[in-house]
Amino acid sequence: MKNEKNKSQEIIDRFIDKGKIELSKAYQPIEFTSTPVANTILNNLSKYPHLFVLGAVMDRQINTEKAWMIPYIISNELGGFGFDVLLKQSEADFAAIFKQKKLHRFND
Repeated sequence: MKNEKNKSQEIIDRFIDKGKIELSKAYQPIEFTSTPVANTILNNLSKYPHLFVLGAVMDRQINTEKAWMIPYIISNELGGFGFDVLLKQSEADFAAIFKQKKLHRFND
């Protein structure tokens, strides 16, 4: 039992050390897609956290780049990236965009 606790603590310590190293590095934007404008909005967590979350949710059972392009495509369809634009839409509006554009494997 003690040996298991030691191994668990060793793993925890390695993760903590790795985290400290990563957090000490300069910020580097993530390239989610091959589209620079999409990457810019996905990396702007202070202004568009909802687009990052949508990309993360969409990144299931489809090509990763396609999944991360979905927030950008939807925003372009609606004419903006802000909450004010998104909140004016109904669930049916989003469903229509997903079906028309075939954005995901599970468009419903």
